[in-house]
Amino acid sequence: MTSETPTYKLTVSAVGVMSDFAHLTVYNGFLEDIARGYEQLNLVLKPGLYSITLKLDGNIIKEHVRLTQDMDFQIPTPPVYASLVADKFKSSHEYYATNAHKYSLETTTGNASEEGGAIFLFFRYTDVEKRRELNNEQQSLGQGFSLLDAGRQVIYTLEGNNIREDTDAGWLSFHAVLPAGTYYLHYTGHQCKNDIGEEQHLPARNTYSGI
Repeated sequence: MTSETPTYKLTVSAVGVMSDFAHLTVYNGFLEDIARGYEQLNLVLKPGLYSITLKLDGNIIKEHVRLTQDMDFQIPTPPVYASLVADKFKSSHEYYATNAHKYSLETTTGNASEEGGAIFLFFRYTDVEKRRELNNEQQSLGQGFSLLDAGRQVIYTLEGNNIREDTDAGWLSFHAVLPAGTYYLHYTGHQCKNDIGEEQHLPARNTYSGI
């Protein structure tokens, strides 16, 4: 008389900032890829040792699970750095967030018209320490940037009275009210390195495969 090997439910979840963009992969004891997807995986598996990998924003977290019963396994997401100034991001600092909020509500160009739309730009470093490392001369972040109209004529340069900036903390704000239309942000400066933007070999966010 033989008995069937039991199976258990394993739920693997990424929890925290940007968890919906965290890519999860589950491997069996032979390191075979048995399931993958974003944010959460719901599996039914035999007892055993499984490995889990979470990838997010260039970070890789590896965990191991011994499955002997139904299990809900959560992996906190790593600190996330983003150009967005928002709560819970590792790179959001008060000296950036306060000024980003202030100048998102105030124009910097002296254009007080209430008609049309608004273009708001906020440049900054990840933190003031990084500014000191990369720009010890405190050069303006607006160097080489200009705003063009639909005919590609310069209407604003990101310098002087058109902007507000703190070169010590490392931020710059530009906010102008303009008529509806097409505009271009033009940059003439350093060339990007060839390896920037290479694919990270992860599937699109809306795909899922597994067993």
